[in-house]
Amino acid sequence: MQDMVVQYELNNSVATITLNRPQARNTVTPQLCLELSDAVTKAAEDDCAKVVVLRGAGDHFCAGADLKQAPGERKMPLDEMLMLGGRAAMQLHYMPKPTIAAIRGSVAGGGLALALACDLRVVDETAKASFAYTKIGLSGDFGCLYFMSRLIGYGAAMELALTCPKLDANQLRDWGLIREVVETDKFVETYTNLARQLSRMSGTAFAHIKANLVNSQTLSPEEYLKAEVEGFIKCRESGDIQQMMASFKQSST
Repeated sequence: MQDMVVQYELNNSVATITLNRPQARNTVTPQLCLELSDAVTKAAEDDCAKVVVLRGAGDHFCAGADLKQAPGERKMPLDEMLMLGGRAAMQLHYMPKPTIAAIRGSVAGGGLALALACDLRVVDETAKASFAYTKIGLSGDFGCLYFMSRLIGYGAAMELALTCPKLDANQLRDWGLIREVVETDKFVETYTNLARQLSRMSGTAFAHIKANLVNSQTLSPEEYLKAEVEGFIKCRESGDIQQMMASFKQSST
């Protein structure tokens, strides 16, 4: 029996999904795609999980595809593997819960797609990123350009995709792909504290905030306003609001 290459852990309302191939910089294989898809679905359906953290074991987040694996070793059709990984990334992106990518070391190709799929990115100063596909004659997978273009715009995404520069952590920030670079000795503490902070807030509100942002790209202004009002009313009627209002009043005194 093969060892698990994706781990799922729930602690204090935070679901942590760990890509666990540290000896191979957590590169993508069919097994990893299958287990990642299962883990993301589990996080989405787990009512006890209010926040989801995606990270890589060891010193790297995910260096893209495992290019050392021969096509004959895959044991899964390539299109099936790519769809599994892509759907997992889309599920991370559209999940009605906050998702955090904890990024250190290599992040390339499909790994970059997974990082960009998340709502927030906490980035270690050791991070090195690249679109990577163009340099090996490929066009992209896991929805990488879908997420990148929405994050930094069509023109910037096109430039990064065509030129494939290697970006260090500060350059990732300059391009608008991340907000802040964290010192290595504060990396784990930073993403852990962020996840805990979010886990104490209203899951209902987060779900509708994410829905509002998605709807802003797809609905007409009138349709958007109707959906926004419906979401607001649902938040107002949820059990979360009593606790959140009490905490707000207490912090204001």
